[in-house]
Amino acid sequence: MERRRGKPPNESGIKSDYLWREVLVRESLANILENYAQVAEAKEEKTGRKRRTQVWPRYHQLDVVPLSRSSARATRSPTGPSGTAPSTATP
Repeated sequence: MERRRGKPPNESGIKSDYLWREVLVRESLANILENYAQVAEAKEEKTGRKRRTQVWPRYHQLDVVPLSRSSARATRSPTGPSGTAPSTATP
């Protein structure tokens, strides 16, 4: 997927064309189900009952999250978070 801002305009077709071409294709849908979709549980304060809610990603998150991850990996310190080089010794 190319980097984008919001839903792409489609001058010659329906507004939801991007959904069918980019989001609901097999590879993208599998990625969404594996890495983004969640079921969140929250307890209602008044009744004490647990409530389950499905959480789905927004369109822009499908390329922003992988870009952020790769950027973080590229700028990660070679010495690690503690400031010391990772141990190469094997037990």
